Amino acid sequence: SILKDPGTIQKSLEVLNEMECERIIALISWGEKKGERHTIIQEAMARRSILAGADLVIGSSSHRVQGIEKMMDVPVIYSMGVLFDGSTSQKPKNQDGILIRSVFHFNDTSRVPDITVIPIEPYGNTSDHNTYTPTTDLFKERSSHLIDKIRKDSYSFSIEKITFYMNRQ
Repeated sequence: SILKDPGTIQKSLEVLNEMECERIIALISWGEKKGERHTIIQEAMARRSILAGADLVIGSSSHRVQGIEKMMDVPVIYSMGVLFDGSTSQKPKNQDGILIRSVFHFNDTSRVPDITVIPIEPYGNTSDHNTYTPTTDLFKERSSHLIDKIRKDSYSFSIEKITFYMNRQ
């Protein structure tokens, strides 16, 4: 496991660097289940990933949307929350999710991608039951609430260049 052997990240990304990958996205399962805020362990793992060559770090597994920051000029998305959950037919009250669109510009000297955060409703938005169809058709108030949650767990300077997709409803 990554926590038992901190060198795991370095070893894994070294292989990609040796393959001369133009960009490396580290997708890491981390964080405390249902944790509303990212942890110092997540920050340390993100830093290790960046030092090992990651151009973008994306976390999952906490089942809650968490903050976004730039660390050493590399975007870190601490948790995307829930994308899809087939474990229940009832729609949970406190489950959120986001999609991340990252655009790398390979003709540019900057390695920093453009990031767009797209709020989603993981269980559909048609009833109190899980429709098993994630949707971006959130009402403006719900999208704003989700973006506020991200901002509360983000350093203020970190998200100034992040675009938030807002549905027009």
